[in-house]
Amino acid sequence: MCLQRGTEPKLPTADGRLLYLMAEDQISDRPNAVLTSAWAMQPDTGAVHHIQPDGEPWFASSSVVLWSQCLHH
Repeated sequence: MCLQRGTEPKLPTADGRLLYLMAEDQISDRPNAVLTSAWAMQPDTGAVHHIQPDGEPWFASSSVVLWSQCLHH
């Protein structure tokens, strides 16, 4: 897992947005795999997106609070 340091959004998406990095997953079970996906939050709305290895953001939830509650269950 990888959490972003700092207060400004830093994760670029394919559509040009910068999002806050919340978590990053390695897609392969190989130790040095390069392809990763990420979970990120949009600064102005709090919406959560699953970021694909090519940077494409897939909508996941309208709220980081609701998203984290889903993880709990």
